[in-house]
Amino acid sequence: MKQRSLLAANLACEKCHQALRWLARRQCSDGYSWKCINKNCASSWVSLRKGSFFEKSHISLKKWLHVSYLWCAETSEKQAAQLTGISERTIVDVYNYFCEVCSVYFRTSPVLLGGPGHYVHVDESYFSPKIKCHRGRAPDHEIWVFGIVDTSTTPAVGYMEVVPDRSIETLLPIIRRVVRPGSTVHSDSWAAYNNMQPALNFSHEGDNHTDPNFRFVSPTSSQTQHIESYWNKCKAHIKMKRGVLRDLLPIYLREFMWRDRFGKEAFNTLLLHIAEQFPV
Repeated sequence: MKQRSLLAANLACEKCHQALRWLARRQCSDGYSWKCINKNCASSWVSLRKGSFFEKSHISLKKWLHVSYLWCAETSEKQAAQLTGISERTIVDVYNYFCEVCSVYFRTSPVLLGGPGHYVHVDESYFSPKIKCHRGRAPDHEIWVFGIVDTSTTPAVGYMEVVPDRSIETLLPIIRRVVRPGSTVHSDSWAAYNNMQPALNFSHEGDNHTDPNFRFVSPTSSQTQHIESYWNKCKAHIKMKRGVLRDLLPIYLREFMWRDRFGKEAFNTLLLHIAEQFPV
């Protein structure tokens, strides 16, 4: 954790301003603490967590790493509590911290997809619970999520955002913000996309490929499969959580996008992003 900048590499004594040293200490859960090397200084022990993301936590650093790994492996809160000996309520809080790390990453690193020679697919999906066998109550408000997937990469990389409606006024700014100029945009036959063509200065398939604006074309079956696969993976991820509250859906969408990008290196990337967002 020290090597990954999750803990301070060096600290100075607040009294004599000389360097502190890591020393073994049985009385603390971490096994070590900072101590002033000046023998004439009467300073007390200082926690290894001083100034770090973990400073106010009572969980041992060893268990923090264990819980981090379990979250990256998508272990349920209940199972993580059994494996670590930490209460399930605390595990939920820690998992929420990690979800917030994902959200901060996307706020500070805006998603940009496509580009000259790249194909992106745009689509919307209905995320409200469905009534089956006439049981249950229909939702008061429909929940729609707008998605953009760059199908030129393997695996495809995507972006999702909860939208209040599917109008051109709502979807157009998202496309302009997320999709790079020069991209070829595939969509379904939803009327809003047809209205976007003049607004975005789309050119047709077969026009000059160096056109700096978007090219708007009809999707092929393979392109449609990419976006449908993306929706299915996302909904399966949310289903594992037994559903989420409407207000929390944007957070879980960002968590899914984070996992989709860094899945193979999730553990190392999580530690890296914590260190970047919470510098010691």
